[in-house]
Amino acid sequence: MKIFLTTAILLFICFSAFAYDKACPTCDFYVIEKAQNKDNCTEYIKYFFEKKRIGKSYEELGAYFVPNHKYAEYWKRFLPESNEKYTVDKKYVNNSYVMLFYEIIPKKIHIKEGKKANLEMIVDKERYYFQMQEVDNGTEITSCYSILK
Repeated sequence: MKIFLTTAILLFICFSAFAYDKACPTCDFYVIEKAQNKDNCTEYIKYFFEKKRIGKSYEELGAYFVPNHKYAEYWKRFLPESNEKYTVDKKYVNNSYVMLFYEIIPKKIHIKEGKKANLEMIVDKERYYFQMQEVDNGTEITSCYSILK
């Protein structure tokens, strides 16, 4: 009986470790790690996009992130074609400071041609940082939200 209970508990723990939560009810990607105050991030989230390349993962995360943030439309609409840092004109963002930085690794002309990418968006004193990387069987995107001091 003890062997059966031990085996059942171990199986439950193993299956629980691999059960990921969907980011939202209509999303097709998972939250595989979530923490607060980790790696200088007020809120840290790691997403996994199963069997998707970086370009498709970026589009899906954008569809999730953009509607939930006031100025995230610039994350998609004004995304440069190559590595670039730029500031959105204040007249378009109600006199707020909005800066975006986009880096593709290795340097290519578009995210669909890269294997890694970093995207940073600063809105006044808030920083949103996304690190994207193709891994075995999909893409991982790490999201870091922090308040700048």
